[in-house]
Amino acid sequence: MQNEQYFCTASTKVIDKDLEFRPLCVRIQTIESLKNNAMNGLCSIEVKICEVGPETPFFFEESGFKKIQKLKKTLVVGDKTGALELSIWEPNLNQLKCDECYQIKLVKSRLINSQIALSAVTDTSYIKIEDLGTVETIVNSSITMINTSKGRIIQISTIKEEYGCQACGNNNITKQLDCFICNMCQSRIPNTKLPTDDILKITIVNDNREEYSLTVSKAILMSLLNGLGGSDNIITDAANDENCFNSLINLMIEFKFDQDNGIISELKSITANDLQVAEINDDDISK
Repeated sequence: MQNEQYFCTASTKVIDKDLEFRPLCVRIQTIESLKNNAMNGLCSIEVKICEVGPETPFFFEESGFKKIQKLKKTLVVGDKTGALELSIWEPNLNQLKCDECYQIKLVKSRLINSQIALSAVTDTSYIKIEDLGTVETIVNSSITMINTSKGRIIQISTIKEEYGCQACGNNNITKQLDCFICNMCQSRIPNTKLPTDDILKITIVNDNREEYSLTVSKAILMSLLNGLGGSDNIITDAANDENCFNSLINLMIEFKFDQDNGIISELKSITANDLQVAEINDDDISK
């Protein structure tokens, strides 16, 4: 570059590259892509209508003395990568037909308690397209958000069952087999907890002074002990005595955990050098 001008030389290389200038919300995405990216916003999809539910009335409060009733249908839409529920509202209730395929633009993707759902909005449009062939019809709306971090174990202890609502923070919770229900705001949270006899609380701190209070199964801790060369007697005793895991205190580890429920899925020991290298790489990326 010279005088704010670029010049081609003998060593200049020209490479073809496709550039996408359209907004993300109008690019066609697959169901799998929406889930992998934890999409929360407007998006566009090409799907087959697998199932059409009945009309359901809902009341919306327009003012302190007036309510408006609107009708809604819940559809199951799918492509070759997955299926999700789609809510549509009048006056478009009869616009989508079962077993037909559509390009649906500017539909709202929402994340609630690690569940993804689609809902039509005022700007949503529907264009009939050619048949997509065989598609997924079983809805799987759960999203697992796995985070990987590194740090040092500072405490391992037993767990006391205490639950709080993620929506309003209230502790007035009813525990059911598959979920927790807040008795104040009626929010439902999936019950993904392991039996408390098989899990422990683990506290991990990193060099950025961030502290994680997570849960981990005894099986994962025993596997970590075994990898460190723990004797068979220690591994056997650990199954019955949490104090045997105290040898892991101050151990440098890399851990993977679910950001929704705080359950660790993988633990492995690392050296202090590994942690420093990771921090240097993070600093380079931030620059």
